[in-house]
Amino acid sequence: MNPDTIENESRVLKWLLINTLAIIAGIIGGISAIAFKSMIEFNHHIFFNIIRPNLSSNNLSLIAIPVIGALISGIIVSKWCRESKGHGIPEIMIAIDTQKSRIRKRVAFIKAISSSIIIGSGGSAGSEGPIAQIGSSIGSALGQVFHLSERKIRLLTVSGLAAGIAAVFNAPLGGAIFGLELLLYSFNVLDIMPIVLASVVGTSITAQYYGYNTILDNVSYIFNPSELPLYLVLGLLTGLAAVFFVRFFYFVEKKYTILKLPDSIKPMTGALVTGIVGFSFIEYGIYGIGYEGITQVFTGTIPIKLILILFATKIIATSFTIGSGGSGGVFAPSLYIGCMFGGLIGYIFQALFPGLVVHPMAYALLGMGAFFASVAKVPLTCIVMISEISGDWTMIAPLMAAIFISYATSSLFLGSSSIYTVKLEQIGIHRHHKHYLKEFYKVKVRDIMTDKKLITVSPDMRAEKVYQFLTTHKKLRYPVIRNKKVIGILSFHEYKNLNHITKNMKVKDIMKKPKTVHPNNSIDEVFNIFSEQNCGCVLVTEGDKLTGIVTKTDIMHAYRIIKSESDDEEKYKHEMNHIITKLEKHTKQEIAHIIHLEKQIAKKLATNKKK
Repeated sequence: MNPDTIENESRVLKWLLINTLAIIAGIIGGISAIAFKSMIEFNHHIFFNIIRPNLSSNNLSLIAIPVIGALISGIIVSKWCRESKGHGIPEIMIAIDTQKSRIRKRVAFIKAISSSIIIGSGGSAGSEGPIAQIGSSIGSALGQVFHLSERKIRLLTVSGLAAGIAAVFNAPLGGAIFGLELLLYSFNVLDIMPIVLASVVGTSITAQYYGYNTILDNVSYIFNPSELPLYLVLGLLTGLAAVFFVRFFYFVEKKYTILKLPDSIKPMTGALVTGIVGFSFIEYGIYGIGYEGITQVFTGTIPIKLILILFATKIIATSFTIGSGGSGGVFAPSLYIGCMFGGLIGYIFQALFPGLVVHPMAYALLGMGAFFASVAKVPLTCIVMISEISGDWTMIAPLMAAIFISYATSSLFLGSSSIYTVKLEQIGIHRHHKHYLKEFYKVKVRDIMTDKKLITVSPDMRAEKVYQFLTTHKKLRYPVIRNKKVIGILSFHEYKNLNHITKNMKVKDIMKKPKTVHPNNSIDEVFNIFSEQNCGCVLVTEGDKLTGIVTKTDIMHAYRIIKSESDDEEKYKHEMNHIITKLEKHTKQEIAHIIHLEKQIAKKLATNKKK
């Protein structure tokens, strides 16, 4: 069979496999979202309808309920799976950055149990972080079972996360964008497909079970261009509020890190604070996820003074619930906090400009998106997802304005850090350095390829003469050219591994099909080939004509290009130095390997001559 046909069939089969596994991850993610929601409801029934009546009928029992739940959850997490504590997303990032996207299989199970107990007993946390960690662990497990490459496992991990987020919020597009924006540094069109498939399938599963209903019902406002300056002011103020929340959250978590208590006990003390500040506002969503409070804001049943109190109380309750080591997400609480803050600003604007601001609660909707976009550094996700969960796409223009002003404001104080990455930075993982590679990938293959003094070989050269050719030029790989067209690549490795060399054997009999890129391709394409095919060079072709060659050492030229064009050389220094160190090490290894191969081939030829 033609080698081209075999390779194309292999590529198609791999593509089908990754997308099939993404669909499976979406199915399991959707089912897991349903199961997780049922677990929360079950635990809520146990704690508030069975345990509480047996404790006391006064308010002290309301304080005690989240404390009991946090104690049970803390014991489970500390004993069986410590990475199940916290809000889930940072743990996924750690797995992707330091564990080759491999997540322990028990994480999904323990996370579901511990988080459902925390939320069901009244802890101020969301369901999206746990279900994202559950979904990502499912995707990671599928990739590991089929022994896929690190890059493919990462795609399935992100696919599982997207499926979980999409299923929780009934937001397929928002879930997919969240996975892409938050976890992938770079991607191509084929990378998007499994993530989108998982997201759509996950949403379809939950929609089939619950019906396709938006989280916010009957929320619809008309965009008033005259209010645009007020939307921008809202974005500015929301960005500052987001900075306060992130810093307060990690202030609490830092205090708990140095607190000399067993890890199993710490969540109980955080739940005690949540109970004390929140027991008077249970009907407004301080306990649990908080959607009931958001709904009441949009119906206009909460007075302005109470909105301010709920805004502050939810920040305290969420920070102590999760910062103390409790298991749950920050997505939904952030939406709650942003909703209260935006609603508060809306009422103030209406009082100041009564003839202009007709719908103050429109600012609550904008506040939800602007606040979480600044907290998590995911502006595109929030533009789409807020529109999806409200069913109102007419406010997308003011959403964009408020979100990007808020994002810019928070970035002035937090830089590229978010509520998800601060935790990583505290343990030495500076994830934002990876994003500098976006500039790195803008460099094209033509900018770094070697196009002078290309050493090629004829397909008709006899194999017995290859040894002298290889030892003369001292390279590991050579393009095979016929009539100025690339037809293969000769590898020192392939020649070394030949069992015997016959008189009639030629280069065309031992060459392999080359890996090629176009001069206009980005370095991303070259990196993908290096990682997927485990090869040391890529030929640069236009049609069948050889125009250059790229080796791993050529990648270093990209750093020099970026440095010469950038206004901020130090910004890239950390990541680029890391790349250069690895490539220089690789070059030394290649040279040593050539010397080793020369010795082995010389021995083999000497043995053949004796025979």
